[in-house]
Amino acid sequence: NNTIVRQNEQSLSFAVCGLEPKDSRAVFKNVNVDLRQYKRLKMFIHAEAYNNVPVSDGEVVGFLRFGTDFRDNFYQVEVPLRITQPGTNDPQTIWPEVNNIDLALSLLSEIKSKAIANGTLQELNYFDEEGNPVPEFEILEPGQQRVAIKGNPSLGNVRAVMVGIKNPSTALGDDACAEVWFNELRLAELD
Repeated sequence: NNTIVRQNEQSLSFAVCGLEPKDSRAVFKNVNVDLRQYKRLKMFIHAEAYNNVPVSDGEVVGFLRFGTDFRDNFYQVEVPLRITQPGTNDPQTIWPEVNNIDLALSLLSEIKSKAIANGTLQELNYFDEEGNPVPEFEILEPGQQRVAIKGNPSLGNVRAVMVGIKNPSTALGDDACAEVWFNELRLAELD
């Protein structure tokens, strides 16, 4: 499994080959952020083939994980990625809107309430954009997002942020290879 990470002032490039089904690779940064004053969390994501290995739309998922830690107390948002073809120079094709993370932070409070009511906070719980429980490896359509919660993360005390690539396949031998760019993680709509 090869993983290469490159970073400049605004974006982070993350390339991985040989990513096995149901596996992921990520990078993280320790932070100290209070998200409670904002309504939305946003980020641009771009995906392309890496090392001339073919990859199709939806074969890789970009994710953002944030919380108190990455093991026991976090939220996660995932989006299936549309692949940009080589030689493309149109900015709207390079950064397709369906790849963007645009998360209403109120959804996180809603799913946390549901996990508390179900008594399942100690497990990793996945939900669709309407707050309905869904399986972790359900195939998403372009433009859809899936959110998850584990433990008791606090939007007022985010201590770590992780971005990465996930192989959503469940078929043995269905390895993924892609390069993904994460750009401009930001908070929007000050409340």
